Amino acid sequence: MTHRRIGQIELLQLLGDWSSGSGPLYKQLADAIRKLIDVGDLRPGTRLPSERALSSTLAVARSTVVAALDHLKQTGYLDSAPGSGTWVRALRGFNPAGGVLTPADTVGRNPLYTRLDAPPSDDLVDFTVAVVDATPSVTAAIDRASRELAASLDGSGYFPSGWPRLQEAVAAWFTRRGLPTEPSEILITNGGQQAIMLVAAAYVQPGDPVVMETPSFPGALDAFRMLGASVRAVPVRPTGLEADDVVEAIDARRAVIAYLIPTYQNPTGRVMSHLERKRLARYLDSRSTVLVEDEAMVALTLEGDAPPPPIAAYHDGGLVIGSASKPFWGGLRVGWIRGRSDLIRRLRHYKMVFDLSSPILPQAAACLMFEEMEEILAYRRQQLLEARATLEEGLSGLLPEWTWERSSGGLTLWVQIPEGSATELAQLAMRHGVAVIPGPFFDPQALHDTSLRLPYVLPPDEIERGIARLAEAWNRYRGLPALRSIRPA
Repeated sequence: MTHRRIGQIELLQLLGDWSSGSGPLYKQLADAIRKLIDVGDLRPGTRLPSERALSSTLAVARSTVVAALDHLKQTGYLDSAPGSGTWVRALRGFNPAGGVLTPADTVGRNPLYTRLDAPPSDDLVDFTVAVVDATPSVTAAIDRASRELAASLDGSGYFPSGWPRLQEAVAAWFTRRGLPTEPSEILITNGGQQAIMLVAAAYVQPGDPVVMETPSFPGALDAFRMLGASVRAVPVRPTGLEADDVVEAIDARRAVIAYLIPTYQNPTGRVMSHLERKRLARYLDSRSTVLVEDEAMVALTLEGDAPPPPIAAYHDGGLVIGSASKPFWGGLRVGWIRGRSDLIRRLRHYKMVFDLSSPILPQAAACLMFEEMEEILAYRRQQLLEARATLEEGLSGLLPEWTWERSSGGLTLWVQIPEGSATELAQLAMRHGVAVIPGPFFDPQALHDTSLRLPYVLPPDEIERGIARLAEAWNRYRGLPALRSIRPA
């Protein structure tokens, strides 16, 4: 049997919050691996990382890993041989998948998703999801939309392109920001994530090259991986994305799509300059690559001037993705794609296959929120500024060795630890009651292992509690013997 080795980060994605239960750690680890084998996520012949590597990545003693693997060997789940490592046995029970593990097998395993799907816990401070709660104005808009719709329901309720009033509102918003737009150039989607999936489904075939930033939004990375794309990463510079980097990557692989987050980049918060946007637009005019511009965070300016206009203001062939979830409320699940009418018609066909039509009530509520956008954003700005100040004060006071760059907008800090592995630290932090996402989950090559994304969307008192726990985990991590052999990052 051919043994395909699974990487440490791949296995960590599959394991998820394996240590959040009760009982001895070795038993929790053995149970988590066993479940992966039972459902076919770890397939026969898959070779596991070494005991030393697992011990380091999972931030546990090597004896814990040895005990877990020995237990699985005794129960018939694993095999091993000197010099060949440890691998998954072919089992008599349910193991439907067969074959070898592919990158798409870890789709949806990012902590961003596993925490969304996890049962609520009052004991855990969750820094994994950058989603805002509903403000009083948002709640009022949902209530008003419900009452108004109830009095005027007629027809099938199917609007494949989106509710016309919301299309008009989104088009007017783009026009005010320097990108003249007609309602026919807007497709309403079920959140920004569906918008990304639609674009990926419409343009990407297995093996097609796609250019993305590193680090970038894990939801987009998973969407392109699910379609079998070959991802080429470009760096986000300290001053933001640079046009030359993007064009060099596009030309090297003849990329079909360049997916970029030029404004309040997720996770770094950086902003691509006005000049670099114009330069990139000029370069793209002579290339067939489709520019996909993710503007999910664009409305969340916290200080200073508003960001530059979209790159699409200077490049007619691009697509712009937006979302009401970030500025208004995560549960609204309303997003949109802006593009030329012919591109929108193509994407509409794909969307009808996905869901026929988006629900009307959330669209009606979002339409009312656009009418009161300034009031909602002013409230949101004060809320986020207070939360960000609490997060920064906590980091400065309890974790003074950590560093970050403050962005003028967005929802997150991209924090650097001075030594060791953020992946290992995240494992230890979970056992101290705080969930964080380490940098490798934002990178197609699992790099950035000295970085953590920390959102400032929780109430201030919960942020304080989370940072205190994170500091406890960091102090415990620095005391681990294995860290002494790691050079400062």
